[in-house]
Amino acid sequence: MKVIFDTNIYISWIRERKFSDLMVAVNTQKYISSFVIMELWAGAKTNQAQRALEKLQKPYIDAGRCILPSCNDFIKAGGILSNMPAQYKNKVRSSGFVHDIFIGLNALSIGALLFTENRKDFMIIHHYLQELKIEFV
Repeated sequence: MKVIFDTNIYISWIRERKFSDLMVAVNTQKYISSFVIMELWAGAKTNQAQRALEKLQKPYIDAGRCILPSCNDFIKAGGILSNMPAQYKNKVRSSGFVHDIFIGLNALSIGALLFTENRKDFMIIHHYLQELKIEFV
């Protein structure tokens, strides 16, 4: 089974060792979204954190399991954002929410199950990407 972890799963794992069972689960093929890598690097403020991220990302990159968005993904994301009702206008302006749309699109593009702690945003996104498989933890 293909899986992708949202940024919050990695952060909880790095800081608190939460979700270790998911990280080492057998019978899964782990992939990483390029947007997750970007968000993790944005928060890596120390040399130690940067070294840890280099170590974390290396197996994904070496195995060709870092998922990049396609041009069609940008079109889909733009369509989602343009069709969101006015009540979500603050979400549309949030870079984190836009990143989450792309993380969802990355998972969908390879048929992966997405693990996240972010129920609030991904329930909204799931309304537009109903084929997306999400596991809320």
